[in-house]
Amino acid sequence: MNLGDGRGGGISAAVDTQSRAFNSGPMPDPDADFNVGYVAQLCRLELTAEETVQFQEQLSGVIEYMKKIDQLDLSGIEATAHAVPAFDVYREDEPTASLSLEEVLRNAPQKSQNQFAVTKVVE
Repeated sequence: MNLGDGRGGGISAAVDTQSRAFNSGPMPDPDADFNVGYVAQLCRLELTAEETVQFQEQLSGVIEYMKKIDQLDLSGIEATAHAVPAFDVYREDEPTASLSLEEVLRNAPQKSQNQFAVTKVVE
């Protein structure tokens, strides 16, 4: 699984990996190159070299664990969204005070006409 190598892996590869965990398909190779730096750049996160190495190691550990789970026979187990049944877990819809325009745009990297300005992203 190589996200961010410019060969079409992209975020869909991560989504595909997640869906494969539930469909008991083949798991990605944990030794494959997952470019944490590239994904951080897409998310506009500034990671130090140490953080990139740390997250790369943590991600490899998660993928290793997913491979262990993938070895289990889950053919007779129904897929679930929660560990325990959850019904009607809604809260009352009560209006509350909203953030001011200044508060909303305070941390925006770019603003234009009192709106978030974003660059066009197409890969």
